[in-house]
This record gives sequence, structure tokens and C-alpha cells, in this order.
Amino acid sequence: AYDFVGSLRHTAQLVVEGGTGKYTYTSDDNSVYTVSPHGVIATVSPGEGPVEAADVANAFSSDSEQVIVARPESLHFLPSYVEVPLGAVLRLFVGAKPEGTRFPYFNCSALGRIMVWNVAEPLLR
Repeated sequence: AYDFVGSLRHTAQLVVEGGTGKYTYTSDDNSVYTVSPHGVIATVSPGEGPVEAADVANAFSSDSEQVIVARPESLHFLPSYVEVPLGAVLRLFVGAKPEGTRFPYFNCSALGRIMVWNVAEPLLR
């Protein structure tokens, strides 16, 4: 699953093993994501659909996987070590759940471009 953030696009290289090592890649719906001849997925808009990889020498040797592009639905803090020396940066790990799915994000790097974290309590600064 990839987070959908407006005009930002994620790309990911598909990793396929077995067969001759040369594959064709197909997508049923280019309005959600595209897949290049080299197996690079690029997100387009929220939605989901299968991507298929097939061995060029044997089309019956193929497999598919679901690609999900979704908006963030909720954020939560993940368990982490939260003790740091006074004045040091405290890093908290945050998880995001994709809207309408039960899968975690594979890549949520774009969230940092649209979210600003502020500490309002003066004692915590």
C-alpha cells in the first residue's frame, strides 16, 4: 500500500524471481498506477488493482499482486525507545493506516511533506 498525497507520486521497483529472468509487466487500470516495461510501479490516484509479471519465455509462468494506493485514515504511535538526554531530539515512530484497507503502508515517505509536527506545551520544548 502507498500513501496518496495529491500530486506526489511514489515509484517502486517490482522484484521477481525465477524463470528466465526476463519478464513482461501488465496493469489492468492505469488510472490507479502505471507499470513500466522494466517493472517500475508509479502511483497515480487512490484505488487498487492487480499487477502481473510473466516470464517472456513462458506466459503460463506468471503471478500477480494487488497494488493499493490510499489516503491516510489514522495515525498512531508505534512502540519505541523514548528516553533521551535533556536537550536531545526525541524521535517518535508513527504508524499510518491506509483508508479503507487492513494493510499497512509499504511507503509513507510523502506524509512528511504534508504534515507539520508542533509541540504546543512549553515545558516539552
